[in-house]
Amino acid sequence: MNNKHRRKAFKRIIFAFTAVILLFLCSQIIVNRFPEFTQYSIDVKSYGGNSGNLTVCHLSDLHQAYSGNDREFIDKILSFSPDIIFHTGDLVSSNDKGISDGISLLSALAEHCTVVAISGNHEHRGTHHEAVKTALKEKGVVYLENEIFYTEIKGMPVAVLGADEVSSQYISTPKSLIEELEEFRGIRILLSHYPENFNYYRQFDFDIQLSGHAHGGQIIIPLVGGLFSPGQGFFPEYTSGIYTYEDSAPTLIVSRGIGNHVPIPRIFNRPHIPIISIS
Repeated sequence: MNNKHRRKAFKRIIFAFTAVILLFLCSQIIVNRFPEFTQYSIDVKSYGGNSGNLTVCHLSDLHQAYSGNDREFIDKILSFSPDIIFHTGDLVSSNDKGISDGISLLSALAEHCTVVAISGNHEHRGTHHEAVKTALKEKGVVYLENEIFYTEIKGMPVAVLGADEVSSQYISTPKSLIEELEEFRGIRILLSHYPENFNYYRQFDFDIQLSGHAHGGQIIIPLVGGLFSPGQGFFPEYTSGIYTYEDSAPTLIVSRGIGNHVPIPRIFNRPHIPIISIS
């Protein structure tokens, strides 16, 4: 084979390889428009009251992926008949684009059941943080900033502590507030945007921590797991699903999130919405 033929063959290989990569990336972008709803069951042994089930929908890291006009998405969430919906931070991105989308989505959901939200790193970095909080509260969303929200659902007392953390390196939740959650007789839930902060919170006696932030590691390597998460680095420990430990009272559930805010697409990493049955 002469040099001319070699060059043509090389160009064909490069073209075919590029086409395969582009088709794969396009397929991932399409798949990422279909969130994965994963169901989990947790038995709260510390609570010996009403034996009913509490259905929780855990949203996180929306990053303006949906709005209140996305009826199919809203109807899918409501098809699980959630008793309460949590959003654990990064409703919007720090560039402040699409703020009205996130607000309208949680507002639409708040018309059907209790919705509780906390801030993530993007809210804290954005310039419209206060405006977002005010708009959500006006629409009936419970927005927590180092506060405990007490409620009763289906006869079951529920306490939700919403941690207000600027970064994973700085845990600003007062210890007295966590101890107040520990003393509550009922279902005790802690919302923290950062799953890696579970390494601190797990020393306390409560039932469930819900977190997001890791985006599933952005790229999931089959049989290995997530590639990278801010705050945890490469091959992060907490990226998706349920984490229980014998020496830990609480259970951690991490959502891979819904949206994306970086140019790198989510690969093998569909948007993730945990549906949790607590009994």
